[in-house]
Amino acid sequence: MKTFKLARKIFTFSLIALITLGGVSSCKSSKKAAEEAAKKEMAEKISTAKSDLNAILAADLSTMEAIDENQAKLDAIKQMNLPDEEVKALTNQAEEAIAEARGILEEQKRKEEEAKRIAAEKQAALERESKDIYYYFDKVAGSASTGQANQLINEALGLFTSPDADVLILIYQDGEDKDYDEPTTIEKYLNYIKDKEKSPYKINEIEKDDNGKIKLLELKK
Repeated sequence: MKTFKLARKIFTFSLIALITLGGVSSCKSSKKAAEEAAKKEMAEKISTAKSDLNAILAADLSTMEAIDENQAKLDAIKQMNLPDEEVKALTNQAEEAIAEARGILEEQKRKEEEAKRIAAEKQAALERESKDIYYYFDKVAGSASTGQANQLINEALGLFTSPDADVLILIYQDGEDKDYDEPTTIEKYLNYIKDKEKSPYKINEIEKDDNGKIKLLELKK
């Protein structure tokens, strides 16, 4: 009987030991599997990050929309803080490329806004300077008699350096390239207005001498 009890205890202890060893072995296997899965996941993240970073470097960053879109992608990659030297190097290159593209567009926008401001100021100045000239153009064209028109013409000529001051009529412009009709003088143009009884052209540019007299008048349709 005692022998049976002893054998039973030995069997029980052996069974417990086997279960314990099996559990330890199972834990080790699970841990190893988890580590392998983590390594695989990290490798995939690094591979995807490299692909995305190279795409950013090859992207067309000529618009602010494209810059912001690629900046968002770059920020997402940076947040992962991936432990890979190539990823870090590509990240730095992408940051520099985006910063350079943003700087170019911002400078371009600044120049465009400055050009618009200068153009607006120039137009405002032209309108102020044109006020008296338009007054005479309209009055001469709408004169009730030839005598009245001639009197207004003589008054208008006082705004110019001489009756022979140049008048250019612009017929074509492409940027800085301009093409004009046959040149005339302010006296001839004022008489043209008198005869036609209308003032068909707008003032496009005024050039004055040091005394503030008009030496050249550029008109356009």
